[in-house]
Amino acid sequence: MTGTDRRGWQDTAAKLAEERRWVDLWDLVRQRVPLVEADRVLPLFDERWRPDGPARPLFDLLAATPAGTVEEACATLTADPLLEIPVDGWIVTGSLSPDGRWLAVCTRGWTSIRRHELQVFDLDDGRQVARRAGDADSGVMLNKGTSIFGMDWIPPNPFLGLVRNATERTMLQPEEFSLIAALSWLDHDRFAVLARHYPRLGRDPEPAACHLTYYTGDGERIEEVTMEEDLVWGEQGLNILPSHMAADPSFGRLAVDGRTLRIIEPPCHVLARSPEQEHYRELCFLSPDRLAAAGNECLEIWQATGATLERVQGIGLRPRRRGHCPILIPQRQEIMFLDGTSDSNKGGEVRYVDAETLTDVTGSRELSDSIGVELWRTPDGSRHALATESAVHVVRDPAAGAVATLAERPPSTLRPADLPVFDSVRPATGPVRHLLALLRTATRLAWNGRFPGR
Repeated sequence: MTGTDRRGWQDTAAKLAEERRWVDLWDLVRQRVPLVEADRVLPLFDERWRPDGPARPLFDLLAATPAGTVEEACATLTADPLLEIPVDGWIVTGSLSPDGRWLAVCTRGWTSIRRHELQVFDLDDGRQVARRAGDADSGVMLNKGTSIFGMDWIPPNPFLGLVRNATERTMLQPEEFSLIAALSWLDHDRFAVLARHYPRLGRDPEPAACHLTYYTGDGERIEEVTMEEDLVWGEQGLNILPSHMAADPSFGRLAVDGRTLRIIEPPCHVLARSPEQEHYRELCFLSPDRLAAAGNECLEIWQATGATLERVQGIGLRPRRRGHCPILIPQRQEIMFLDGTSDSNKGGEVRYVDAETLTDVTGSRELSDSIGVELWRTPDGSRHALATESAVHVVRDPAAGAVATLAERPPSTLRPADLPVFDSVRPATGPVRHLLALLRTATRLAWNGRFPGR
């Protein structure tokens, strides 16, 4: 809003208050005054006047809002959206906890000795809260703050096994020859493990069965099922497929790659399957029946139609050694990933595309123009992070800026489509919580088309 617009409604508000035209003043607040400034107009009303009907809750909430509260909330929401956490060592892999409070990182030492460490950070302030030595050079990890689930060697197992990285380093998946491909949270309290169990290893390994195993967030095994065979044998006879998995926490579904892409209802019911295709796809859910898959120098959208997964969209990508790490930013319905660069040693370039059309997003985003090695996010998408070689940049709240922008609009212009954005914000302060209550109340009234003056 321009300075001229502001002076216009301020002068009009003062005149209406002087003439005691409360209904017209209320109409002005709803239709022309940005919500961020509406709390400053409410003192002009006669303290005994109130509108009748559905608009009354919004008026009462605004009347109870101390002057400057919404402005303070917007300042909080538009503060630096990034938390930079320096990490000692080269970052191998990492993850954010489901509640968005903890970051766990596996690092390799700067020296030529392949020494690994696990480091845990509190995302409220970036403090390191735990650190311990480890041996694994794994690309998969989950963390819940107090418990870190990853892969490590514990003799006599010759493969990396699933370990809870507490002091006792408890082996959770102790099959003698178990090769783990992927881990994914189903929700805040359960996760799934995709692995192959080999009955015997040697020059001629026996065929391996692919398993899905389910655990509680504390590492207690719930159930294990055998998946139908989808193995592709490589030259060495140990090409392990499926190799990637993603979860949709809202519906509890899994997506698994392989010779076909599959959407699975746990424990192991295939809801939709693609035709046979080139394997090795990194996956993320865009909705319960829609996937983004990155690999083989392309990003594709796959849509479930009945029991068939069909490719509906695709764009080319530059190759990357460590993969493209696609994640969904649900607050803006954008896919974020790392595209290859001319210098493969520098990591990948952050790129944002529209989740519906795969067209590049215009305008600046939190991590635009950044270079990194991996992308991570919480299961619900409330936070995500970019790992560089020696630091992690955590996006505190992807929805915060969007909410602050909505607060600059008059209440009557809010729409039902804005409601999911409010639910995505992490209301860390009292003023932010109050602003969210105002926005929800105004949006529901506008949704019903009911803003009576009386």
